[in-house]
Amino acid sequence: AAGGTMNELRTLCASFTGAVRLGCFHGLGNAHMPLIAAGKTDIRSLCLNLSKEEEFVCIDGAMERMAKYQHDTAVGVCNQLEGKNKTTCLAAVSRKMYDMKKDLSLYLAK
Repeated sequence: AAGGTMNELRTLCASFTGAVRLGCFHGLGNAHMPLIAAGKTDIRSLCLNLSKEEEFVCIDGAMERMAKYQHDTAVGVCNQLEGKNKTTCLAAVSRKMYDMKKDLSLYLAK
C-alpha cells in the first residue's frame, strides 16, 4: 500500500536481528497472503532463498491465515513447494491460525 516492492520489504526484514527479524519475515508472508492466494505473487519468490528459519516463518505466516479462509487454495500453493518447505507449508495449513500447540520458540526473544 505504501508503494514499496517485495524486495524492499525483504531487505528491511533482513536489517533486523533475532526474533524481530523472524517476526518481520512472518509478517511479510502474512501481509502477502491475499496476493499469493490470488496468484499475483508467488510464494517461492517471496519466501525462498532466505535462511532456513526465515523461509519457515515466511511460509508459516502466509499459509496459516490462508488455510483459515481458503483451504483448497492453500493446499495448491503448498504443492508448488518441495521437500522441507512443502512439509512446513502443509503443517501450517493443517494448523491454521491460533493453534495452541504451535511451537513459538523461533519467535521468542533469546
